[in-house]
Amino acid sequence: MTRTTDRPQPRTAAALAARRRDTQAALERVHEAITRLRRDKTPVTVAAVARRADVSRTFLYTNFDAKTAVAKAIRETAAKASRTTPVRRAGANVRSMPSTRSRPPTRRS
Repeated sequence: MTRTTDRPQPRTAAALAARRRDTQAALERVHEAITRLRRDKTPVTVAAVARRADVSRTFLYTNFDAKTAVAKAIRETAAKASRTTPVRRAGANVRSMPSTRSRPPTRRS
């Protein structure tokens, strides 16, 4: 008869601890990758972070902390870009557009 306990068995506990260490190491690499991308003035995207951090995109989407960090970095990058992009007046620097009047159709023989 097997006995169930609230405490994981030693091998299971070791596996869980290893998994937590691996996840924590991956999260640290994600944060470092975001920092490097910003420093290099490279667009922060999920694919770019995954490549630089040597993690899968699935990890970035499924791990809450990683997903939050990447989303925050993307939002901050977009906000910074919108602040530095000059605002143009409507109609400024618009080339003259061709007439919208259509020509009569030509007949082909």
